[in-house]
Amino acid sequence: MDTIVLRPLREQDDSFLRAVYASTREDDLALLPEPIGGQFINSQYELQRAHYLANFPGAEWSVIEHLAQPVGRMIVDRSSDPWCLIDIAVVTEWRNHGIGTWLIESLLREAAQADVELVLSVRVENIAARRLYNRLGLLKRDEIGAYISLSTVAERRVE
Repeated sequence: MDTIVLRPLREQDDSFLRAVYASTREDDLALLPEPIGGQFINSQYELQRAHYLANFPGAEWSVIEHLAQPVGRMIVDRSSDPWCLIDIAVVTEWRNHGIGTWLIESLLREAAQADVELVLSVRVENIAARRLYNRLGLLKRDEIGAYISLSTVAERRVE
């Protein structure tokens, strides 16, 4: 997919990144009236961002662009072995177009060439993502609370 590029974040990307995050929480937003929904999303976005910055200081934050339009974000930490796909999110209207699959396949090839393990976590209830990761050959490492840890090297496939 030569129409997809990853570019570094810019200061002016903050409102887009908030919208990307909100698109991943649409089910939660549907349950909350405004302005509570917006306040909830903003606080959760800030908490997630702070967590990622504190726990993955060497991570590369990118905006996913398709035909020069921002359609998502991807955060990858290649600073140690294993590498970690911290987050990948595509806005609702661009999901199921192969963008995430193509990016993850590219990252898997890159990790294999570098001879490093790639790990990531997925929420237990995110069935669509779990199917994708299973199809791409990622294997279950562990299940902790609401998350399943996956890897390119593990004992068994995701259920």
